[in-house]
Amino acid sequence: MNNKFPKIDQNKKRVLVVMVLLALVFGFWFLRDYFVLAALAAILAFLYNPIYQFILRKTNNKQGLSAGLTFVAMILSLAIPLTVLLTITVEQSLKLASTVEDAARGSGGLYNTVVNLIDDTNKQLDKIPNVGPETIKISQITDWFKNNASNLVKSGLTILSGFAGGISSLVTKSIIFIFLFLAFLKKQKEILSTIKALNPLGDEVTDLYLGKMGSMTTAMVKGQFVIAIAQGFVDALLLKIVGIDFFIFWFVLLTFLSIIPLGGGIVVIPVGIVLLLTGNIWQGLVLILGHILIVTNIDNVLRPKFVPKDARLDSALLLMSVFAGIGLFGFMGIVIGPVFMILIVSTINIYTTLVKTKQLE
Repeated sequence: MNNKFPKIDQNKKRVLVVMVLLALVFGFWFLRDYFVLAALAAILAFLYNPIYQFILRKTNNKQGLSAGLTFVAMILSLAIPLTVLLTITVEQSLKLASTVEDAARGSGGLYNTVVNLIDDTNKQLDKIPNVGPETIKISQITDWFKNNASNLVKSGLTILSGFAGGISSLVTKSIIFIFLFLAFLKKQKEILSTIKALNPLGDEVTDLYLGKMGSMTTAMVKGQFVIAIAQGFVDALLLKIVGIDFFIFWFVLLTFLSIIPLGGGIVVIPVGIVLLLTGNIWQGLVLILGHILIVTNIDNVLRPKFVPKDARLDSALLLMSVFAGIGLFGFMGIVIGPVFMILIVSTINIYTTLVKTKQLE
C-alpha cells in the first residue's frame, strides 16, 4: 500500500489548514463537558511525569506497567490524603453549621460571644454624643444568623457534596480520568510531536514555548500550593491556639484562600479584631500579629526556593485567573485558571523574545 501523499498546491494547503482549525474547534465543542477532566488529567500527568520516567527506566521501557505504577503513586500521594481530608472537613463543617444554628436560636458559646461583643460595642457607642444606648440589638444579629449564616455554611456543604455529581457520575468521571491520565503519560511523545507539527513557527520555538510554559506551570502548582498549605496550616494552628475549634475545616478553607494573594487574612484578621473587641486581648493579638509576622513571611521565605524568579506569575494576574477560572470551570478553576493565564503569559513572552531577537523579521 502506498502511504505517500501527493503534492498539493497553496490553495489546497489553505483549505487543509481551515479544515484542521474547524476540526479542532469542533473537537473542543464536542468534548466541552469533559474539558475540565482532561485538563486536570493533563496537569497531573505533567507533574507526575518525572516519576513515570524513573519507573520507565527501571522497567526497561514498559509503558503500560510504568503508567500503572505512576497512577498508583498518584493515588497514594494525592487522592487518598485529599479524600480523608475532605471527609473530615465535611464532618467538621456539619458541626460548625450546628453551632451557627445554636447561635441563631439564642444559645451556645458563639451566641454568648456575639452578646458580649454587642454589649462592648454599645458601651463605646454610648460615649459618642447624639448616639443613644442599645444602638445595636441582639435580635438584629440573630435574625441575620437565621436568614444568612447557617445557609452560607450549608451552601458550602452542598458544593462539596455535589462536586462529583452523584455516584454514577463519579464512577464515570473516574474511569475517564484514569484513561486520560494513563494516555497522557504513555502517548506524551506523540502528543508533543503533534503539537510541533501543528505549530507553524517550527520545532525550536515550540520547544522554547513548551519549556517556558512547563516551568511556570510546575512553579505555580508545586510552589503556590506548598506555600498555601504552609500558610493555611499556620493560620489554622493560630486559631486553635486561641481556642477556636474545627482545625481541619479552617485548615482546608484557609489553604484555599491562601492560593490567592489576599490569603487567609480575609478570615483571620477580622476574627482577631472581634476577639480584641470582646476583651480577649491576648487571643486577638496572637491572631493578628501571628498572621502579619509569621504567615505573610512564609511566602517570602518559601517562594524563592520553590518558584524561580523568571517563572513567577504576577499576583494581580494570579488573583484574576483564580476567580475567572472558578467562574468558568467551577471548583477546579482554582488550578485550571492560573494554568490558562500561564498559557497567555507564555505566549506573550515568547512573542516578545522573538521580536527582541529579530527572529520575526
